[in-house]
Amino acid sequence: MSLLRKSKTLLSKLFLASALALLPTSNLRAEGTLWIYNQVGSYSNRLIVRHRDSLGLTDSYNSGYDSTYLAPLAQRPGSYSVLPDATLVSTDQRDSNTTNSIKQKLVFNGFNPSDVTNRLYFTFPNSTNIFDGKCITLQECDTNDSPFGPSYNIRDTIANSNGFLNIGTLSNGTYNVNVPYKQFLLWITNAPPETHSVNIENGENFGLAPTNFTGVSAGGSITSSASTAYYTNSPGSRTKINGLKEK
Repeated sequence: MSLLRKSKTLLSKLFLASALALLPTSNLRAEGTLWIYNQVGSYSNRLIVRHRDSLGLTDSYNSGYDSTYLAPLAQRPGSYSVLPDATLVSTDQRDSNTTNSIKQKLVFNGFNPSDVTNRLYFTFPNSTNIFDGKCITLQECDTNDSPFGPSYNIRDTIANSNGFLNIGTLSNGTYNVNVPYKQFLLWITNAPPETHSVNIENGENFGLAPTNFTGVSAGGSITSSASTAYYTNSPGSRTKINGLKEK
């Protein structure tokens, strides 16, 4: 793709990697429901995550929408979400434009007699209510909610692994049901901006130079929301760049 027509004599070329848009500070509105099962051996439990439009929901506890967490029975697994107000819930409903992560905690109640498989299972219970246009990612975190390790694309997990994500083995031993043995952060956010490469060919007889891109040096980047990004197609004439698209 070329933003400017070639001149007969090309004296310089500027290569610019450009992003289509900046990440916004709030999410697009897109409702969705995600069920997350924690399967430990032959037992499982479920965390429900739901985004809804125009109900005045907050990220803290919403009476009538969120369901408070109940500890699992002895020798059973449990999972819950920790809300910003420290409430523990098994159903976490928020406004669809939230940008905060879901803090999922996994627990086990008491004695686990043998090493058992441990995995998460993700599913959209409603095929038409799947957070359209948003990325859904999961990453393990420490007790301070600092993420580490690989980040998992949950849509890919559902499409390519039938929804299953192995998270290791729950080892033989005794577990305190009030102390999570593993925790994750779940993000449901706008898709990141796509990045494309474009060649900008400048001819001296058109009075062009890299400085025609205000504040952008060779090898730099611009976005469709940058108010000072222009290109020059003739001396004394500037055209604002509103977006760069793949040809």
